[in-house]
Amino acid sequence: MTRQTTATRILYAAVCAAAMLVGCGDKEPAVPTVLEARDQPYVVDVPVPKGFKLDRRQSDHSYKEGRRKVKHYYLGSKDPQSVRNFYYANMPSGQWRLVDETLTAGVYTLKFRKFEEMCEVRIEKVPAGMFAPSTQVLVTIRTPHLERPD
Repeated sequence: MTRQTTATRILYAAVCAAAMLVGCGDKEPAVPTVLEARDQPYVVDVPVPKGFKLDRRQSDHSYKEGRRKVKHYYLGSKDPQSVRNFYYANMPSGQWRLVDETLTAGVYTLKFRKFEEMCEVRIEKVPAGMFAPSTQVLVTIRTPHLERPD
């Protein structure tokens, strides 16, 4: 082997070793992040993930005689697990207490209580077009013992 070939091989081996070492080292385990909240929620005590929009065609709410009824649909592009984590972490800031949670066929349902009110948050993937949001959140708030037939 010639002196130049040996030097080239040593240089090549050193470059390869350096490239492999750049990817090594102490790595922190992946930590799930919690999504940020919109600056202006649609309901004062219920946070909404940043980037989610109210679907006004499907949503409605009313307030009468100290009772409120909310049925809001929000659409966004974050994955359902991240949205679930968002509501799990952020609802207590509005004094909501988690009382039940289920995951059935890819649909997360979280139920919260605040004094006499119940809030249900349902998170699921929905069929969407190429650039349309694919995660839907349905938030319903009601006061069960004050409800009466209309």
